[in-house]
Amino acid sequence: MTALIYSWLFSLLAPLGIVFGVSLFLGFRGYKQQKNERYSVLTMFPQELYDGKDPMRVSARLFLYVYALVDAIAAAYPLFIGTLPQGLIPLGIVYLGFIILRDVTLVAITHVPAYEFKPHLLSFTCFGGFGVMGMVLSCILFANQMAFHQTLAITFMVLSGIVGIAEFALLANPRLGHWTKLNATVDAEGNVDTSRPKPFVLAFTEWLLIFLALAGTLITVLGGALLGLASM
Repeated sequence: MTALIYSWLFSLLAPLGIVFGVSLFLGFRGYKQQKNERYSVLTMFPQELYDGKDPMRVSARLFLYVYALVDAIAAAYPLFIGTLPQGLIPLGIVYLGFIILRDVTLVAITHVPAYEFKPHLLSFTCFGGFGVMGMVLSCILFANQMAFHQTLAITFMVLSGIVGIAEFALLANPRLGHWTKLNATVDAEGNVDTSRPKPFVLAFTEWLLIFLALAGTLITVLGGALLGLASM
């Protein structure tokens, strides 16, 4: 059983990070080839990275879809492998539901451009909100497994809490209310040139939430596996 747990863990967490990294690598390379400039996570939206007909950027989007699928499967790992205590299975299912919704809205923010204000902001808010709720459930799951290994449970509960608080803080950032504000300069002839500030708050926040979502999954799945082993 222990070998099975470790094999499942490795087969999920390793591909999760690798697929995400490949998606970014192909997206960055494809963007540079197509636009002849570097992509910046500080000023550009995820949608701008994946929106293009360049073969590399199309491949990057496909890898993003695979990442979202593997992320959802990883969230279901404790349910599949049977390491979650029987009494916590309902909470585990709710957690899985939030993660699936988070992955769906992750894909949504890479499809809907920012100039479509309402659908894009709705996707962004849902993506961050589902991430926060997922981390709340993660904390509750770890809090209810302290009997198996108190130190492990507290450690991963705190880590999940940090991720959840960070996600909530990003969503509550008052600067998001002014995300459309641009830098403006006037040249000697009176021409006005506008540019995005660095960081461009909404775009950079979306990237931060994406990285926090990955961290949240890694923490929850790894912690769940280790606690499952401790309970045997």
